[in-house]
Amino acid sequence: VQPDRAHSGLLDIALAGGIPAALLYGGFVAAAVGHVRRRVRRTVVSPPLFGALAAIAAYVLQQQLLFPLSELEPVVFLLAGGLVCSGQPTLRLSRSVARSAAAGLAVVAVVALWWGARDVAAWHAAGAAVDSAARGDRAAADQHARDAVAWRGDEVWLHLLAARTAATPEAALAAVDAALALSPGDPIALTDREELLVTLDPATAFEQLHDLVGNDPNNAALQQLYGTAAVRTGNEQIAEAAWLRSLDLAPTADGPRANLITLYRRQGRAAEADALEKSGNP
Repeated sequence: VQPDRAHSGLLDIALAGGIPAALLYGGFVAAAVGHVRRRVRRTVVSPPLFGALAAIAAYVLQQQLLFPLSELEPVVFLLAGGLVCSGQPTLRLSRSVARSAAAGLAVVAVVALWWGARDVAAWHAAGAAVDSAARGDRAAADQHARDAVAWRGDEVWLHLLAARTAATPEAALAAVDAALALSPGDPIALTDREELLVTLDPATAFEQLHDLVGNDPNNAALQQLYGTAAVRTGNEQIAEAAWLRSLDLAPTADGPRANLITLYRRQGRAAEADALEKSGNP
């Protein structure tokens, strides 16, 4: 589970790689478009060429309403490259410049290959972690998840995976904190952190959740955690209000209903507990 991506090519690249990445991407697209336009002005547009140009234009247009698609992006730029390189070359370089450019491209290719190999290794380790967890082998899942983080420590989701397979709550909290260091304010990481703190340090969780719920009062998961932290710190009235709000936001959720029933029975409010239990089992 992850938040939806920005439905705009430039915005999505900016969120993933920062403003410099967006500028590079936009400049690359603009350069490709300009080069194709110059090529077309000097070439008779045959039906195949027209079809290729229409495909490229359509993709660039829809890119304003959708994030880049890894399945299509390479094909589009290969197609654009074919149009740019068809016919006589328009760029002539001296032998020394050509050799320097070739050497630079070779270095870039090696770096890209290493980067891709790291990504594949990280995904492979992450998959092994998930499989091991499904088999109930927590030790192996923890090791594989830490291997994945070692390969790609810049990936938020790998740190969150490591948190879910960690051997201890303290190790899980450290993994979530590492994810938040990469992506401060990440909603999934914040929720995971509060889930751990509710058990490890209810008082701190209660204070932090008070602020988080104030900023996002319509988050059912945060309201549920806020109620749990409240009841563990002796604030049963706040817990009841938070769980009622969580149940109102997510009527089919079992957590807040079960917690309220338990709270009501402990407080001797059997009629309210029975009514709530009956409403959950029509």
